Amino acid sequence: MSFETGFLDLMPATVTRNAFTKRANDGYGGPSFSTAVSSYRARVVQSPLLIQNAQGMEVVVTHTAWLATTASIQPEDKITYLGSTYQIQEIGRFPDDQGGHHTRLRLRG
Repeated sequence: MSFETGFLDLMPATVTRNAFTKRANDGYGGPSFSTAVSSYRARVVQSPLLIQNAQGMEVVVTHTAWLATTASIQPEDKITYLGSTYQIQEIGRFPDDQGGHHTRLRLRG
C-alpha cells in the first residue's frame, strides 16, 4: 500500500464548498456564493477546540476537517458536511517533499 492510498483510506467522508464571490451591495452586506459546488474527500472529526482565528479572537471550533486537496479555499467560503453548513475559522496547508499535499480546516457550526 502506497502512502497516498493509506492517506486517502483515512478520508471516508465528503465535504462540499461554495466559494464566496462578493458582499451584496443592497445595504445589508450579505455574502454571495458561487452556484458551483466543489467536493473534496475528507476526514471530519467533531472535537471542540479553542483557537485564535485570523481576526485574533478566541473562538471554539466544533469540527476539524482534513481535505485531500490544495485548492485555494478562503475563510469566507461555505463548507457543508452531512447537510450542515460551517464557517471556516482557520486554514492550514501542509506540504510534503513534492509540494502541497493537504488542507486542514477548523470549522464552527
